[in-house]
Amino acid sequence: MLAKIISKVEQKLIFYLLCFVILTANFGLLTRLSFTKEIRFTIFEVLVYIFVLIALLKIKKDFVIQISKFKFLNFFLVYSWINFAFNSTRYNQSSIIIGVFYLIRITVFLLLFPILYTLIKNKYLPSNPLIKIIKLSAVLQVIIAIAQILWYPNLRNLQYLGWDPHYFRVFSVYLDTYLTNNIFVLFAFFSLYNNWTGLFLLHSLLSLATYARAGIMLFGIALLFNKRFLAKIKLFFLILAGAVTLILFFLNPYIGGKLLRSDTVISRIEDSKQALELIKKNILFGIGFNFIGNYKKEVYYYEIAQLKPVYNSKSYFHNLYLSIWATTGIIGFCLFLLALVQLLNLYRFPDILIYVLTYSLIDNALFNVFVLFYLSLFLNLLKFKYKI
Repeated sequence: MLAKIISKVEQKLIFYLLCFVILTANFGLLTRLSFTKEIRFTIFEVLVYIFVLIALLKIKKDFVIQISKFKFLNFFLVYSWINFAFNSTRYNQSSIIIGVFYLIRITVFLLLFPILYTLIKNKYLPSNPLIKIIKLSAVLQVIIAIAQILWYPNLRNLQYLGWDPHYFRVFSVYLDTYLTNNIFVLFAFFSLYNNWTGLFLLHSLLSLATYARAGIMLFGIALLFNKRFLAKIKLFFLILAGAVTLILFFLNPYIGGKLLRSDTVISRIEDSKQALELIKKNILFGIGFNFIGNYKKEVYYYEIAQLKPVYNSKSYFHNLYLSIWATTGIIGFCLFLLALVQLLNLYRFPDILIYVLTYSLIDNALFNVFVLFYLSLFLNLLKFKYKI
């Protein structure tokens, strides 16, 4: 009897903790804290670590059974740690400590896929109450984004910290139009599957209001893989009308000029060239996870690095796949691709995954903690709701 009571208490604790994590995620980078100049984290991340630890203690036996469905993801993570240890002898203690922190972060967030899979499949987490919390979260995302564009239309006063100004664009609490677009697209797809038509339209229009060109284009392509959207032609015309409205009435000359710029395209091409150069020199074993910043500092940004710390954007390549190859070598790269194929086979929602995986060709989308959290949560909830 006592064991059953304790089990129920643990189950409720896991549920309420996840609800708290979901609601905290709505505040994005506003809860970010700085441990050092190089190591930053959000309260959201800390809560995820606590949730993962408690969940694993609760479901350890079931988790061992279910984790076989994610074997290539496991192989990739194990190999990444071995590869990191092998390569770490080339770097100083500070770089190794920072690398360990970032590797812990990506390990925990990737493990959310099998952890949430186990929790939801074995009914440790009730799906319907969670979906209601996500609906509330979706509404809050809309309110916060509208408030931002009305009362805080640019990040000009944060340029000294390295942020782009993003004049008159929706960047919400993520302070970046590309990441914000990713979050809105994920919520739009989840809303579409749950028949929340109003929220789907709002999140779709807010994704357009980020004016993130690549994200908007890939969102449009991904929608072609969604049968629900294709069956509702009215949704297409409503989004089209919204897009025309944004262009005709809200697209000021400053944004219009920025939309025609080519500097970001050129910078990404140059970034990929740097990645390929690094891969050629370390094709088999890479240089170790999160050591790209060290490489760029030595080869491309030496003089700047003497004046200030290398920004986080210099610590990875925008093409996630090239980043994986550069850091873990050909073996890690192949394991990562196999893990993605396994995810596509396990979660039969190609629209959502195609969007994130293609976006990762031009930005570090899949390895962003907010994207990973929402992606793992949404895919697992949808999988067991629709028995796919």
